[in-house]
Amino acid sequence: RLELRVLPSEPVSDHDRIGIGREEDDGGMGDTVVDDIVLRDDDILLPPVPWSDLRYGASTLSDSRRRGNRVPNLASGVDPVEFPPWMEGTWSARFKFAGASFPQGRKLLTLRVPGAGLGTCLSLPNVGYNPAPFPWKFIRETKTSTTGACYEDLAYNSPRRFEGFWPESKVESVRVGIDDDGAAGAALTPRCYVTGEGCSPDDNPNLRVPSSRVSMDFTGPTRSRGGRAMTQSLDVSTVGSSSDPVVEGGGIARFAVARQYAQNDAERDLQTFYKEILSLTPVGGGVGDEGDVGEVHGKMRVAAFLPWDNAARGRTTTPSSSSPSSSSSGYDDRFAVAIYDYKISLTSITEEEASSM
Repeated sequence: RLELRVLPSEPVSDHDRIGIGREEDDGGMGDTVVDDIVLRDDDILLPPVPWSDLRYGASTLSDSRRRGNRVPNLASGVDPVEFPPWMEGTWSARFKFAGASFPQGRKLLTLRVPGAGLGTCLSLPNVGYNPAPFPWKFIRETKTSTTGACYEDLAYNSPRRFEGFWPESKVESVRVGIDDDGAAGAALTPRCYVTGEGCSPDDNPNLRVPSSRVSMDFTGPTRSRGGRAMTQSLDVSTVGSSSDPVVEGGGIARFAVARQYAQNDAERDLQTFYKEILSLTPVGGGVGDEGDVGEVHGKMRVAAFLPWDNAARGRTTTPSSSSPSSSSSGYDDRFAVAIYDYKISLTSITEEEASSM
């Protein structure tokens, strides 16, 4: 059972302050973000496929059909994001809460809003919390990329970010999506357990391939069980993405990416939908393929959406982007109902240092 948390009340009244190109003095968390990338609520529009079209209409996520139609593979056709070469390696990631805002009012906050419940938004599993530094890894995949780009190691990063933001939780296993008959993310790798079972390249050769989908089993305390741990699962698919690298001096000097996610939690019969905007800027060193970057500053904005269930509301068609969609609840489900902002500081570390975190 979900518990509706009291989300942080610090507003982000000046939305530009989290994403325009200027430096800020904030104890080492300052960042210079590319000028033409402004992370504002009114820049957060529809994903390539409307959120409401990705909702399951069945009463439980374990059902394999949606209102008589086969449930689509959400990650299908969405390629993993390519990050700049200077992101390759392992980093100590420090996240610092910068604020939250609710563009359509707090009256819309329900248990189905990403971030309202612990673990309901993998990008920020505990909104408002400043976690201790945790490791974040990016790997170069020569078979996939011919540009020297690297990819996020989802099997490594997802459990560490989840537990970092929610220390009372414990990830028991992780899987990532792999191609099946040409469909990206249609199948899942075998489970890699926290014990190390099923994690070796021999046992699980595709565990570290670039992927747009991750699935985890975890335990976490719940109110319905008096704070006792309950085994749960989540399955997160990237359903759309776009990136904007800025090239200077023969390399990528700054990088921003927007990704839309659909997250399924079968045990809690819950789907959440959110958009993550991440901007990264290397500090010092080169920016070419061989650039030695030891520190990266960044910012993350997560926009939480609350799409309608078309069938439940008697709506048979999806409104166009030019046509306002309103309901008896009085809100437009094409736009975010909550926005969360964090500042990020990454410091390059060794594998040995990462293993001790």
